Amino acid sequence: MPNSWQKNQRLLKRTEFQACYNQGEKNFTKLFLVFVRKAPDARIGLAVSKKNGNAVQRNRIKRLLREFFRLHFARILPYEYVVVPKKHVDAKTLQLIHVEKDLLSFLERFNAQKMHEMNNGNV
Repeated sequence: MPNSWQKNQRLLKRTEFQACYNQGEKNFTKLFLVFVRKAPDARIGLAVSKKNGNAVQRNRIKRLLREFFRLHFARILPYEYVVVPKKHVDAKTLQLIHVEKDLLSFLERFNAQKMHEMNNGNV
Protein backbone atom coordinates (compact mmCIF):
# COMPACT_ATOMS: atom_id res chain seq x y z
CA MET A 1 0.00 0.00 0.00
CA PRO A 2 1.56 3.31 -1.00
CA ASN A 3 1.94 6.07 1.57
CA SER A 4 0.91 8.69 -0.96
CA TRP A 5 0.15 9.08 -4.62
CA GLN A 6 3.39 9.78 -6.46
CA LYS A 7 3.58 12.66 -8.91
CA ASN A 8 3.24 10.31 -11.90
CA GLN A 9 0.04 8.88 -10.35
CA ARG A 10 -1.72 12.25 -10.16
CA LEU A 11 -3.31 14.47 -12.76
CA LEU A 12 -1.58 17.82 -12.42
CA LYS A 13 -2.06 19.81 -15.60
CA ARG A 14 -5.18 21.49 -16.85
CA THR A 15 -4.88 19.63 -20.17
CA GLU A 16 -4.92 16.27 -18.35
CA PHE A 17 -8.08 17.24 -16.49
CA GLN A 18 -9.70 18.55 -19.70
CA ALA A 19 -8.89 15.32 -21.54
CA CYS A 20 -10.56 13.32 -18.78
CA TYR A 21 -13.61 15.61 -18.81
CA ASN A 22 -13.98 15.58 -22.59
CA GLN A 23 -12.97 12.02 -23.49
CA GLY A 24 -13.95 10.15 -20.34
CA GLU A 25 -17.16 8.76 -18.94
CA LYS A 26 -19.17 10.87 -16.50
CA ASN A 27 -20.44 8.96 -13.47
CA PHE A 28 -22.65 10.21 -10.67
CA THR A 29 -22.70 9.16 -7.05
CA LYS A 30 -24.60 10.69 -4.16
CA LEU A 31 -21.70 12.97 -3.19
CA PHE A 32 -19.42 13.14 -6.23
CA LEU A 33 -19.08 13.36 -9.99
CA VAL A 34 -16.42 10.96 -11.20
CA PHE A 35 -14.92 11.32 -14.66
CA VAL A 36 -13.10 8.20 -15.83
CA ARG A 37 -10.83 7.77 -18.83
CA LYS A 38 -8.81 4.72 -19.94
CA ALA A 39 -5.09 5.05 -19.22
CA PRO A 40 -2.04 2.78 -18.95
CA ASP A 41 -1.81 3.35 -15.18
CA ALA A 42 -4.20 4.45 -12.45
CA ARG A 43 -4.08 8.22 -11.91
CA ILE A 44 -6.26 10.51 -9.83
CA GLY A 45 -7.19 14.15 -10.00
CA LEU A 46 -9.23 16.11 -7.48
CA ALA A 47 -11.20 19.18 -8.50
CA VAL A 48 -12.73 20.90 -5.49
CA SER A 49 -14.21 24.30 -6.30
CA LYS A 50 -14.94 27.33 -4.16
CA LYS A 51 -18.57 26.23 -4.16
CA ASN A 52 -17.49 23.66 -1.58
CA GLY A 53 -16.31 26.26 0.92
CA ASN A 54 -13.19 28.10 1.94
CA ALA A 55 -9.64 26.77 1.56
CA VAL A 56 -9.74 24.88 4.86
CA GLN A 57 -12.94 23.05 3.86
CA ARG A 58 -11.71 22.31 0.32
CA ASN A 59 -8.44 20.91 1.67
CA ARG A 60 -10.33 18.67 4.10
CA ILE A 61 -12.37 17.21 1.24
CA LYS A 62 -9.18 16.61 -0.75
CA ARG A 63 -7.47 14.94 2.22
CA LEU A 64 -10.41 12.58 2.67
CA LEU A 65 -10.45 11.71 -1.03
CA ARG A 66 -6.69 11.09 -1.13
CA GLU A 67 -6.97 8.86 1.94
CA PHE A 68 -9.79 6.89 0.32
CA PHE A 69 -7.74 6.26 -2.80
CA ARG A 70 -4.65 5.39 -0.73
CA LEU A 71 -6.58 2.82 1.32
CA HIS A 72 -8.33 1.27 -1.69
CA PHE A 73 -5.43 1.36 -4.15
CA ALA A 74 -5.80 -2.37 -4.90
CA ARG A 75 -9.37 -1.94 -6.20
CA ILE A 76 -8.51 0.74 -8.71
CA LEU A 77 -8.33 -0.27 -12.37
CA PRO A 78 -5.85 1.46 -14.73
CA TYR A 79 -7.94 4.52 -15.53
CA GLU A 80 -7.63 8.23 -14.92
CA TYR A 81 -10.14 9.35 -12.31
CA VAL A 82 -11.18 12.97 -11.72
CA VAL A 83 -13.36 13.32 -8.63
CA VAL A 84 -15.48 16.45 -8.26
CA PRO A 85 -17.53 16.90 -5.07
CA LYS A 86 -21.09 18.06 -5.58
CA LYS A 87 -22.01 21.53 -4.37
CA HIS A 88 -23.98 20.24 -1.36
CA VAL A 89 -21.03 18.30 0.12
CA ASP A 90 -20.30 19.82 3.53
CA ALA A 91 -16.66 19.46 4.55
CA LYS A 92 -17.49 20.03 8.22
CA THR A 93 -19.64 16.90 8.46
CA LEU A 94 -17.99 14.79 5.75
CA GLN A 95 -16.09 11.81 7.13
CA LEU A 96 -14.04 9.03 5.57
CA ILE A 97 -16.87 6.56 6.18
CA HIS A 98 -19.18 8.68 3.97
CA VAL A 99 -16.58 8.86 1.21
CA GLU A 100 -15.94 5.10 1.43
CA LYS A 101 -19.63 4.22 1.33
CA ASP A 102 -20.19 6.42 -1.71
CA LEU A 103 -17.08 5.70 -3.75
CA LEU A 104 -16.73 1.99 -2.90
CA SER A 105 -20.16 1.30 -4.35
CA PHE A 106 -19.15 3.31 -7.44
CA LEU A 107 -15.86 1.39 -7.79
CA GLU A 108 -17.63 -1.96 -7.47
CA ARG A 109 -20.16 -1.04 -10.17
CA PHE A 110 -17.52 0.45 -12.42
CA ASN A 111 -15.10 -2.48 -12.06
CA ALA A 112 -17.88 -4.99 -12.69
CA GLN A 113 -18.98 -3.09 -15.80
CA LYS A 114 -15.43 -2.91 -17.18
CA MET A 115 -14.74 -6.59 -16.45
CA HIS A 116 -17.97 -7.50 -18.19
CA GLU A 117 -16.97 -5.39 -21.22
CA MET A 118 -13.51 -6.99 -21.29
CA ASN A 119 -15.00 -10.50 -21.14
CA ASN A 120 -17.36 -9.70 -24.02
CA GLY A 121 -14.66 -8.02 -26.09
CA ASN A 122 -16.34 -4.59 -26.10
CA VAL A 123 -13.21 -2.69 -25.10
